[in-house]
Formats: sequence, C-alpha cells, structure tokens
Amino acid sequence: MKWRDLLFDLKYYPTEFCKNWIYPAYYLRNVLWNRYDLVRLKGVKPYEYSDCLYRMLLANMALIVEFMEKEKPEDHVCWYKDDKGNDVGHRYGESPLARIYLPEYKGRYIMDIIKEIYHWWTVDYPAFCADRDYVLGFWTDVIYGNFIFDDDGDDDDDDDTLHTLTIDKSGTAKTLEEIEARPGIRWDVLDRYFQRDDLLKEGFVRNKLTEMENKIASDEQKYLHLCTEVRFYLWT
Repeated sequence: MKWRDLLFDLKYYPTEFCKNWIYPAYYLRNVLWNRYDLVRLKGVKPYEYSDCLYRMLLANMALIVEFMEKEKPEDHVCWYKDDKGNDVGHRYGESPLARIYLPEYKGRYIMDIIKEIYHWWTVDYPAFCADRDYVLGFWTDVIYGNFIFDDDGDDDDDDDTLHTLTIDKSGTAKTLEEIEARPGIRWDVLDRYFQRDDLLKEGFVRNKLTEMENKIASDEQKYLHLCTEVRFYLWT
C-alpha cells in the first residue's frame, strides 16, 4: 500500500541521511576544529621545549577556560538554586566519601570555585606576573644594576672560555629623589608593594621579589589542586 511505502520512506531516508552525512560531518568538524584529543597550550610554541611542570599547569587551566568559555555550563546546568528557590547546586565536600583537601572551601558552591579558578588564571595571575616582571626590571635597572660579561673581542672563543662578570651601577639611583625624578616609573605598581622609603634599603626589593615568586608558585599549586577538586563536575 502506498501509505505504508510512504511511512517506510519517511523512516528510512532520514535515517540513512543521518548515517551517511551528519555523522561524517560531525566527525570532520571534530577532526579539523574541535580536536577533543588535544589541549591547546597557550604560550607554548610547538618548536620549543617546555617542561612538564609548566605544561601540566597550562593544560589544566586551558580545560577550565574551555569549560567556561566554550561549553558555557550555566546555560545547561543548574549550579545554584532552581526556579522554585530550592538549593540544588553542588557544594564542595558534600559527599561523605570525598576527602576534603582544602577545608577553607568546604560548603562553597562548586561553580563559585570554578569561577574563582577561571578568574585567577585569566585576570589575577597574569596581572600579578606582570607586576613581578616590572618590579624585577625596576630592581635591575634602577637599584641593583645590570650584569655585564666582559668581551675581549676574540670571536674565536669557544663555549669553555671564562668571562668576567661585573655589575654596571652607573645608571642606578642613590636617593629616593633620583628615583622619583626618573620618567616612566610605574608608581601605580610600586606603591602596591612598597613604601617608597624602603626602595633603597639593602636587599629590600630583592626580598620582595622572592616573596612575589613564592606567592606565584604557591598560587599555581593551589589552583592546580582546585582543578582536580572540581574535575567530577566539569560536564555539561
């Protein structure tokens, strides 16, 4: 009967179309663009070596960024209260079987923790690293001096040749007034970390740089660990 043939066609041809076109198209899209088997490490050049310790940090943070920016989890999952005001959002430490590694986060919404990781990596971390870099440059150029290797002009020297290392202090400041008179000083950065009278104290800026480096390392480890704590919830 014609109506049975029509029903068969309505079922058969759409099914075959999906098998023969939609799946290959989906496959090609993933192979050419999405590549779920790869994690893009921003800042790592494919032709340069990069230590695993740095790539591990980048890989985890890249997945957090992808989760927040591409998957847009709040568009698909209820992370806080539902339309009726019921608290249905997952919280850290809610499972009695889960070990709590960071007790200060116990009871916080998982999405708030994910947002904190994302904000730290995309805003706070690069800003603090930029401040650290500026303070390092300021300390070298204005306070401590620049390292200089002697050059005897002999181009035949091999890698085993020893050179004398000296510190050029000709451009360093001796008083706070000299520093304040220099153009281009980023006081908006320096005033966040120093009292101006402390800038010329022996070793003060160097010690602050060490403190900043320690904070960067500590925060990297903390937020890397937080990534593993929220891993079970990174689905949409």
